[in-house]
Amino acid sequence: MGMNIRKWLFNKMPIQTRAIPRLAALVALVAAPPAHALDLEDAVRQALENNNRVEAQRHQVDAAAYRVEAAKSGYLPEVAVEVGAVQTDNPGQAFLAKINQGSATQEDFSPTVVNDPDATTDLRSALVVRQPLYRGGATRAQVARARSGEERANQALAGTRLQTALSATQAFLEVQLAQARVRVTREALEAARGHLRMAENRFEAGSALRSDMLQARTRVSELEERLLARENALALAESALNERLGRSLDAPVNLEGSLQGRQPPATPELRALTDQALAQRPEIAGERARLDGARAQVDAAGAKLLPQLHLQARLEDHRDEVSDQSWLVGAQLRWQLFGGGRWASRDAATAEQYAARAQLTDLQRKIRLEVKEAKLNLTTARRRLETVRHAVDSARESLRTNANRYKQGAATIVEVLDAQVARHEARLRRLAALYDLRLNYARLQRAVGQTPVIDRLAATTP
Repeated sequence: MGMNIRKWLFNKMPIQTRAIPRLAALVALVAAPPAHALDLEDAVRQALENNNRVEAQRHQVDAAAYRVEAAKSGYLPEVAVEVGAVQTDNPGQAFLAKINQGSATQEDFSPTVVNDPDATTDLRSALVVRQPLYRGGATRAQVARARSGEERANQALAGTRLQTALSATQAFLEVQLAQARVRVTREALEAARGHLRMAENRFEAGSALRSDMLQARTRVSELEERLLARENALALAESALNERLGRSLDAPVNLEGSLQGRQPPATPELRALTDQALAQRPEIAGERARLDGARAQVDAAGAKLLPQLHLQARLEDHRDEVSDQSWLVGAQLRWQLFGGGRWASRDAATAEQYAARAQLTDLQRKIRLEVKEAKLNLTTARRRLETVRHAVDSARESLRTNANRYKQGAATIVEVLDAQVARHEARLRRLAALYDLRLNYARLQRAVGQTPVIDRLAATTP
């Protein structure tokens, strides 16, 4: 009833008034700028710029650089200002305060005054300079350890960038795969609806059974259900890509290209890829830096077993007069002979050095396996794509043949629907094979320490 009233009111409106909403919609459509098409390389670069994990790792690199500067300060003198006020009637401290102030009189040396002085106030300020001369190599070891931490932070940033690029690549390809699945399912649905109309016409003409029409309707219903699921999967894939790129989850997604475009080139042999991975993987460089840090920690623990020599200068002022100022210059040697668990600390640092060396060896073995697995997966994906292409051609020809036979009454609707299902599944398998091929190439790039999509693997063995 409400719809009829709105339609009646709309028809009563002048033609010019009725045209306003349509004209406004047309103007908005023309004025709206087209969404920028995003290709895979742009998506990866955008992810590297906006990813929060990459940003957090950059701050970690800055923090590590500041730690290096802090460690270098061990070579520089320490300068401090001391200010204090004391009031006391302790005989020794009161007498010493008057001596430091330069205000002691003959009366202050009287035994009665010395043993029972009045409360004395001492206002003291001092400038203290302390310069390390020898610390057994502790400062050098601390700087080396801080630099190893900076190198680990840099390599962790490089690893995070590689993983972010791979994650963005996968999300981009998943959107392309989801779009292609939706397109193929829609095409299969249109074909199924055509077969349904054909079955209905033949049923009405009395040349087909009712069961043919029902089976065709069932097939249409199945494809409609699959289309809904795949459209939902596409929406989720687009939101996931937006999340990887640091954009709003509901931002429009307009991708350039398809899964069929620009297939991966040939790759070097496994040995060359393995050598490249061992030389470029940031995880290995990070573990080497960790080993260097463990060596530096051994040196730092050993420095505590050696003597420490410092030069110290001190300028004190107890009153406002210049004559009350005093200075002191001297050197101090300190050698702790026992206590503090220093030998155990050095042994612990040595054990950690051995552990770091073992972890580096283990990582190298795992990376060799990872490169081999990535190379084999890429080779398998190439072969699979070739196999699926033949299956798609065969399924297309089978569907065409059975459809013609059904029109001529030489085949059943079941044969046509089975052929349609086979072609639909073959096309989906081909899409999955294209997705696997491009994703496995990106994974191989990541395995050898190259940024997926941005960097390129050499086509020949170096």
